[in-house]
Amino acid sequence: MITGIIIGILIGGAAIAAAYFLFARNKFGKYESLEKNFEGFASQLMEDKIKNFMDIASMSFKEREEKVHRIFEQMQRELKDHREYANTLDKERIKTFSELKQGMSSQAELTERLRASAEKLNNILSNSRLRGQFGEKVAEDILKAGGLLEGTHYTKNKKQETVATRPDFTFLLPDGHKANMDVKFPLENFSRMLEVPDTEDDSGYKKAFLRDIKEKIKEVTSRDYINPNENTLDFVILFIPNERIASYIHENFPEIFDMAVSSRVILTSPYNLISFVSMIQRAFQNFYQRENIRDILLMIGEFSSRYELFKKRFRDIGDRIDRSKSAYEDIAEKSFKMLDSTIGKIEKHQKGLPAGEAGLPEGDRVPRLE
Repeated sequence: MITGIIIGILIGGAAIAAAYFLFARNKFGKYESLEKNFEGFASQLMEDKIKNFMDIASMSFKEREEKVHRIFEQMQRELKDHREYANTLDKERIKTFSELKQGMSSQAELTERLRASAEKLNNILSNSRLRGQFGEKVAEDILKAGGLLEGTHYTKNKKQETVATRPDFTFLLPDGHKANMDVKFPLENFSRMLEVPDTEDDSGYKKAFLRDIKEKIKEVTSRDYINPNENTLDFVILFIPNERIASYIHENFPEIFDMAVSSRVILTSPYNLISFVSMIQRAFQNFYQRENIRDILLMIGEFSSRYELFKKRFRDIGDRIDRSKSAYEDIAEKSFKMLDSTIGKIEKHQKGLPAGEAGLPEGDRVPRLE
């Protein structure tokens, strides 16, 4: 009977361990480390319990019953601890997957926004009119960031007074002079050239891009942007609103700059636009000051003469003030004292005091009646 109980206990313990192993394996099938740890735990548990049951065989029935009860309680505690540990791992796994899902969702949303922005920008740049407006916006943002104000330092898309052309920007310089600027964005053939794989020849698009640049230069020279009747400077500014395109031209087509200068066209890019405009304003102001240096010297001489006259008149007023001060002090020191003395004598006569006591001379005193 005892042997049957022991065998039943062994079979039951093995069944419980196997059931928990299957539960953990089904729930955490992808966690090999947990499976291996549990297999080791089950094997060690079976060895320990078999050893304990062998020890029980030599005990009395009551001792055996108590021993078996303690073993079952210990097994239940251990199984409970491992079940709680497995539940903890499951919660952490769910939390990790939830955070990962949320992160992937946020990344997908950001990617979608970037895709929409890139698509919108691509639509703008693929349209020549919208591309021109985009270039004007870039130029205006740079000018405003440099402290230039529309209406004070420049005008935008304003028709010229003597001709029908309309520059993108007109910079207002001293003495009514102006400098016109047009924005050009030669993007199409440049983009096609960049899309050509390294294994293929891009010389065709490269030549087309060079032709586009030359056409833009010719275009701005044919619009009366250099016009003495408008009091403009003898050059026009061509602004390329993309620094990469401007750098590519500088590195691969340096002869373009010589061609532009010979046509009285100055090529600028986002990096040097504001400094170039400021340089024009300052240089023209210096030139204007040199042209009028004689008038400035005459005004300085006139100012010096008036200043000397002012100093002389100021000193005269000071002298008059000093003389008035001396007269005032003389009156305050002498005349007021004499007047105070006379008033004092009059007051004594009014009170009936003797003349001598009143301070009059003896010869001026009135004789008394006997």
